[in-house]
Amino acid sequence: MGQTFVILAAGLGSRFKQSTFSIPKPLLKFGDQLIIDYALDNIKNYLPEVNTTIVVSGYKKKIMKEYIESIAPKYSFELYCVPAPDYKNGNGKSLLAAEPYVTDPFFLAMCDHLFEETHYNMIEMEFEGGIDLSLCIDFAPKSNIQLDDATKVFTDKENNILQIGKNLLTWTAIDTGLFCLSPRIFKRLKQVSKKYVTVTDGINQMIRHGDSVKGVDVSGFSWADIDTLTDLRDAEPHLSLDADAPFSSPEEHSQNDR
Repeated sequence: MGQTFVILAAGLGSRFKQSTFSIPKPLLKFGDQLIIDYALDNIKNYLPEVNTTIVVSGYKKKIMKEYIESIAPKYSFELYCVPAPDYKNGNGKSLLAAEPYVTDPFFLAMCDHLFEETHYNMIEMEFEGGIDLSLCIDFAPKSNIQLDDATKVFTDKENNILQIGKNLLTWTAIDTGLFCLSPRIFKRLKQVSKKYVTVTDGINQMIRHGDSVKGVDVSGFSWADIDTLTDLRDAEPHLSLDADAPFSSPEEHSQNDR
């Protein structure tokens, strides 16, 4: 059975200011390629069972669609660009745009979260595990990860995720933004009773309903969350070299620790 990968690439990229005035953030340069190229090339190189990739667009959707269509022939998997009409109301709404194209467990990543090979290898191991949601988590984030803006998780000793959110006072690890999940996420997103809906909201619904939500420990391996031009400049050495020592130890953190 072939696998599907969904990439969320719909956001405004507002913190990039003039850099994203005329193009969407996924089309910014990262090293000698574009951010979206890096993500797609990693899927091609490290997840050979993926036969369909869905790029969900929003801001500057016409430019994104034209670019995706221009590069599609070079990939072994089917590559589509799907617009999210409600992308301004959160990445959860963007993910819902992919629902018609997904019937089985699938991989999910944010386009501006960049990973190395190990992350893909480890999340692929979760594909047939019967877990409703598996998320790569980092218990010892390196110094390039901005903790104030990161999504945190609180886990038990078996790495079951008990809470997730940006404002957790007590947490054990950081959400890296790379998932394997069942289509149940779409049902849970629709149960969120507010206008602005994030993927995190959907995960919290899964936790409340007793769905299996588990963390996959990728501590020690480099990844980056590209929110600013500084993040973009700093990301390449963190992904290509053995970067700084871990920012913190893999112990439970609290507001008082930071």
